[in-house]
Amino acid sequence: MKSLVPEVVLASASSRRRELLLPFFPRLIVVPSEVEEGAMGDESPDNLVERLASAKARAVARDYVDALVIGADTVVVLEGDVLGKPFSKDEVLMMLER
Repeated sequence: MKSLVPEVVLASASSRRRELLLPFFPRLIVVPSEVEEGAMGDESPDNLVERLASAKARAVARDYVDALVIGADTVVVLEGDVLGKPFSKDEVLMMLER
């Protein structure tokens, strides 16, 4: 017999998102997507976040067609600049100093 509760999949590698969702979905499955993250041209931060979250969910949903797939993304905007993920401790310090 099939469960009435759909399988819930988080399409994100974020340990914090997993931590936030786990109390509500104890059997949460985490499947990071392979979506390339980055802005397209002069894309607004709002559109960037929406596009990435949707792309992550769609990419993972292909393998979990009967599941509830949650896609999410976060961007930090400072003085109109979208700050990407830092790749080094030096970049982290530069961003924090800004």
